[in-house]
Amino acid sequence: MKNLHKILSSFLLILLLPVFQQCTHDIPLPNPTTKPEIKSVLLKEAKSTSNTLKGAVSGGNGGFASQRTLPIVCYNYYTVYYDNTGAEVGRDFLYSDCPVDDGNSGGGGEGGVGGGSGGGFGSGGTSGLSPTTVLVAPPNIPVTDIRQFLKCFNTSQSAMFSVYARQPRPGTPTTWASSSSGPDVGHTFVSITQNGITRVFGFYPISDKAILDDGPGIFGDNGQTKYSIKITTTISQGDLNSLLTYIYSHSNNNYSLTDYNCTDFGIGAAGAAGLTLPDTYGNWGIGGGSTPGTLGQDMRTMPLPTGASRTLSGVSPTNTGGC
Repeated sequence: MKNLHKILSSFLLILLLPVFQQCTHDIPLPNPTTKPEIKSVLLKEAKSTSNTLKGAVSGGNGGFASQRTLPIVCYNYYTVYYDNTGAEVGRDFLYSDCPVDDGNSGGGGEGGVGGGSGGGFGSGGTSGLSPTTVLVAPPNIPVTDIRQFLKCFNTSQSAMFSVYARQPRPGTPTTWASSSSGPDVGHTFVSITQNGITRVFGFYPISDKAILDDGPGIFGDNGQTKYSIKITTTISQGDLNSLLTYIYSHSNNNYSLTDYNCTDFGIGAAGAAGLTLPDTYGNWGIGGGSTPGTLGQDMRTMPLPTGASRTLSGVSPTNTGGC
């Protein structure tokens, strides 16, 4: 009897199982949380519309020869995310037009906001930089006629040649550093000495230059300019002729932070004089190129040619001598 009861119970369970399954399928389940639709928008947010950016025009003596106030509209730029109700749900910082002071006062050189070089920039981030940030200013003492400036050298004799780099942060490949005066990108320049005659000079733009802004170039007097590192070597009369030819042939070059700046000139002049220098690319976030920061670091570590010397930190000589 017990066995017959078990058989009947099992048979009944089999008959009713589809009904139970259908019932459970019909039970409504709680709706999962609906994820809101996210939309992104570029936001230009004013941080200080009354701020001014103090730029140092440096050049001739390599220091801050004068200060000037550059009116700016100071903005932070963000990508802002909104849900489908229009509520902000997050934002990502992109860059800022506003100057950042990290305590590094910079030091002169090619000029611009903070006395930069034409090398480029991109310090360890892009904060404080935008495509319109002015980085390089004209020289304090322009050399308007480079042939006249260099005419006293005797091309039948040897000479001493030096290339200098003022790094934004000495001892590092940093391509720019913020300061109380604005971005500082350093400077690269050269000198020639022969028979008591010395000429110290570098390549600059004729007018203020931003990151992606090209224009006519000009040489500038860099006597008494601070540097982080210098390499000096004796060059033959043949090397001197090649050097002067290179300088004259590039005297009408456009100045471009990304394509031909003070560091490109210094590397090219050194190569013409027989001194091969590395050309390490430096990136400042919105572009890049040859920079005093990366060149200076290469100059610190590169093997020196026979007879060449390396000097860490100093001030370049004054332009002296005549004919």
